[in-house]
Amino acid sequence: MKKYGVMLLVLWFGVSAGFAQDTSVNVNSFTIPELPGVPIIDGDLSDPVWADVPAIPMDKDGDSPAAAPGTGDLDIILKIAWDNETNALYFALNVIDEDFVNVRGVGSSLGNDNYNGERLEIVIDGTNTGDANSSTTSGLHQQYTFDMPNSYDDWDPENDIEAGILYDGFVGLFSTQYGGIAPSEEFVSVPVFERIEGTLNLDGTHAPWNIADDYVESAAQIRVTEAGLAEWADAPVEFNWEVKIIPFAYLMPNADLGVDLVDPANIANGWLDFWEDPVHEKLDMEENMVIGFTVQQNDADAWADAPAREHQTNTTGFDGNWNSSENLSGLILGPAGTPVTGWELQ
Repeated sequence: MKKYGVMLLVLWFGVSAGFAQDTSVNVNSFTIPELPGVPIIDGDLSDPVWADVPAIPMDKDGDSPAAAPGTGDLDIILKIAWDNETNALYFALNVIDEDFVNVRGVGSSLGNDNYNGERLEIVIDGTNTGDANSSTTSGLHQQYTFDMPNSYDDWDPENDIEAGILYDGFVGLFSTQYGGIAPSEEFVSVPVFERIEGTLNLDGTHAPWNIADDYVESAAQIRVTEAGLAEWADAPVEFNWEVKIIPFAYLMPNADLGVDLVDPANIANGWLDFWEDPVHEKLDMEENMVIGFTVQQNDADAWADAPAREHQTNTTGFDGNWNSSENLSGLILGPAGTPVTGWELQ
């Protein structure tokens, strides 16, 4: 396996050197600043380093022809920045959603129609190739997915769920043992389910939990905006995503790599055996580099029905069409920004 991995890595360096950093392959291009310091990934977007980062439009309403932009179905502030010292991209989103619905109760990464539910997706092509054959399951093109449960209380995965039943026993335990998030005027922290589709997942129906923070780190806070509500279901909410991603030029799917994802030791360390395999090519970011990307928030509004994606807002203007890098937006890595105090949320 290692011999195969080294051969593939040598071949990949030969191929990737031919890809140009070309903004013309992107639907939109946005210059993002280098941060003077890094935010704490906790879902609290008041970190001063975010204040001077420009907002990026999230203006596609998706596959609901009745939903015009700005109607309140999904109102989003998106900010993206990079940091040379940590070699990471940082994402901050503040979302207002008129109806926050997670029918399955553990986030929409569960099941084969997971794109229909409430979740954040970030697609990255570190080489910005514009390759029309590049998909979200290829080594070039990684799709990171983040979900929140609709219930949490005081749940602690390390104490309440043994590693051996982390996946298969998760749904029943979660839905029967825990209640909903109480309406609150204050933001409360919630767990986040992390997944890289086609790259680091078990069988297409379960999401890894707690990927190693050295590579992917995320957090969310949420609040119900109508404090008088007695139930969580179908509530209007405001929530924050905060994400750090170490970008890769090439990341081999684990189906080819063969890391044992259900090994308790791999679960405990965030699958470091996968991330640290030398076959992967980490992107060394520098000023003026262009990275293909899109950020998308999916939205389901009907609690009683099976999950259906009523709205979808993203940076590309396409209805979830990232089957080629030419349909991604482009991040141009800009110079360092100077922080100012305060960033007022919506």
